[in-house]
Amino acid sequence: MELIIIIVFIIVAAISGAIFGYFLRWIISLGKKGSMELKIKQMMLEAKDEAQRITEEAESKAEKILSESRTEVKEQEEKLKKTEERLIKKEELLDSRQGDIDKEAEGLKKKDAEIQQIRDRAEALIVEREEALQKISGLTEEQAKTALLSMVEKASE
Repeated sequence: MELIIIIVFIIVAAISGAIFGYFLRWIISLGKKGSMELKIKQMMLEAKDEAQRITEEAESKAEKILSESRTEVKEQEEKLKKTEERLIKKEELLDSRQGDIDKEAEGLKKKDAEIQQIRDRAEALIVEREEALQKISGLTEEQAKTALLSMVEKASE
């Protein structure tokens, strides 16, 4: 009987050891599972923090680039505005000069017309004087030339 009690005791001990081992293993796996879940949660938090940091860094860089672009655009606009103002001033100056040149040309045309009128009058007076001299002297133009040449020849001898 003692042998049966020992065998029963051994069987009970083996069953209790198996049950105890099973629960111990279950508790350990729950601990590992919790530990794994904690690691996963920690990794997720770290990934979220890293993503947040990267996002903030990207936004900062984007704002900086945008600010620089706006500054460059303003500088270009100012340069264009200055160039446009300079060109407008030059255009106004050229228009003014063109007006002056046109006035001078018009004045020169008037003077040219006056000079032409004076020439015409002078030629008419010369012709009139020659006719008057011919009438007074009673000689033709050819006769007057011949007489003048002979007088010059006599004076030169």
